[in-house]
Amino acid sequence: MTESKNREEMSLTLSDLLGLLWRRLWAVLLAALIAGGACFAYNYATYTERYTSTAKIYVLNSEVMEGASASTTAYYFQLALTVVEDCKELLLSETVLERVADELSLDVSPTSLRSMIKIENEEDSRILMVSVTTGNPELSCDIANAVSEQGVDRIREIMNVNQMSVYERGKVSHVPSNNVGWEMPVLFGMLAAILVYGIFLIFMLLDDKISSADDVEEYLGLTVLGDIPHKSDNPSRKRGARYYGKYYGKYVGKN
Repeated sequence: MTESKNREEMSLTLSDLLGLLWRRLWAVLLAALIAGGACFAYNYATYTERYTSTAKIYVLNSEVMEGASASTTAYYFQLALTVVEDCKELLLSETVLERVADELSLDVSPTSLRSMIKIENEEDSRILMVSVTTGNPELSCDIANAVSEQGVDRIREIMNVNQMSVYERGKVSHVPSNNVGWEMPVLFGMLAAILVYGIFLIFMLLDDKISSADDVEEYLGLTVLGDIPHKSDNPSRKRGARYYGKYYGKYVGKN
C-alpha cells in the first residue's frame, strides 16, 4: 500500500509539466535568448565571406557523335557514364593541382588547393561541376577554370580519349556563397531552454514540502476547511507563504 502511494506521489501529469513551464517561462526564454544571442554574436564576429565559382565539364564531346551509328552512340554514352568517377579523381590528382598552382603562381600545396575544390555530378549525368570556394571571387573563378582545363588535358593523356570538353567556364561572383546563418544560434537557444527547464523540473521532483491546500488533501488525505496567514517577527521567514490551520504547528513548527 505504501509503495503504491509513493508511486502515486511521484507521478507527473501533463498539467504539472505545463504549469511548471508557465511559472518558469521567463527563465526558460531568458536562457534561450542569452545562449542563442551569444552563439550568433560569435558567428558574426568570426564570419568570413566566401565566394564560389563553378565550371562545368561535359564528359562526352558532341563531335565524337557526328555520323556515328546508333550502336556506337549507345557505346559512347555508356562509356562516359563508366569513366565519370575516374575523371573526378583525376581532376583532383596531384599532377593537375601542381599544374594549376604553377599556371596561377599560387604559393599553396596540392593538399591546400584540394581543400578549396569540390567535384560533383548528378546521378546518371555526364556533366562534372568543378566548384572552387575561396575568400576572393576572382581567385575562385581562376582556379575553377584552370582545374577544368588542366584536368581535361590530363584525362586525355591518361585515358587516351578525346571526348571531354569544358563547355561552361566559371564566372566571377561578388555575392558571398555563405552567410552567418541562424541554425546554430536557434539550436543553442533550444538546448539552453531545455536545460533550464530540466533543472527546474528536477527541483520540483525533489521538493517534498507540503505547501498548499491541494498538497494537504493529496498527501495527507485531509480536507482543509480554511487557511490562516502566518505572521512571524523573524524577517527570514516572511516569504508570503500561507500555512493551513492546525496543520501548521504539526508540520512546520511553532514559534
